[in-house]
Amino acid sequence: MSLLEVNHASKNFGSLVAVRDVSLKVEPGELRAIIGPNGAGKTTFFNLISGFFPPTSGSVSLPMASYFPTWLVPTQTSSVSVAQTSTVPAMFDFGPNVGDPDLASARLGSAPLCADTASGSYTPPGGTVTAGEWYAAPTECGPYAATASPPSAPAGSASISMAVQTKPFDSAVTSTTGDLWLAATNPSAPFSPVMIDPGQTVVVDVTITPSGTPGTVVTGTLYIDDLTGSVPPYGQLSGDELAAIPYAYTITE
Repeated sequence: MSLLEVNHASKNFGSLVAVRDVSLKVEPGELRAIIGPNGAGKTTFFNLISGFFPPTSGSVSLPMASYFPTWLVPTQTSSVSVAQTSTVPAMFDFGPNVGDPDLASARLGSAPLCADTASGSYTPPGGTVTAGEWYAAPTECGPYAATASPPSAPAGSASISMAVQTKPFDSAVTSTTGDLWLAATNPSAPFSPVMIDPGQTVVVDVTITPSGTPGTVVTGTLYIDDLTGSVPPYGQLSGDELAAIPYAYTITE
């Protein structure tokens, strides 16, 4: 029996392909190494093996726990809320894969902290939520019935969901790079980032398609963000807002 078997595993972040169709088998007593330049996807591949990231396609088989659910939280997000239902009493912790805070579910009024329903929320006062990938990790609660020696957690399952309050996406604005954060609502949204080296300049074309009656004044803000991949120590995905450019125009015809 193989210690590890990876079959055609791929991992996409929106339309950005970090790992493409990788297969690997490790037998008892074997040593294997993964080599490649920076940005090749080595850390993302190990995150697939460990279960930190679920694969977009393919499979990973070895003695392991289930994947933690993850979500992509856009910039300009003001609050996050998580709800869980479970077949056994359980709690959860949640937070961004990169940065702070580390949060946990809380009791509702006089309800027990550990039950078959749990929830948690985060609204930073006067600020915005950390953008990037967020996780939620369900955990069963004891004490457990002494039906085994030592007592062990009973088998169960949990369903968990996340909702965020964020600024709406403007469908009238498109660009040649696409928008990473659209993957929060549409995982297949087109996204083709550009790499800008020190001292280099790049032109990104933006198209704003007017919609309205003549004389209508349209205002908005164009956000320029970056994408950060393979963030140490676990190779997570994140991003940040670099600039916010206000615009205004009047529809003439």
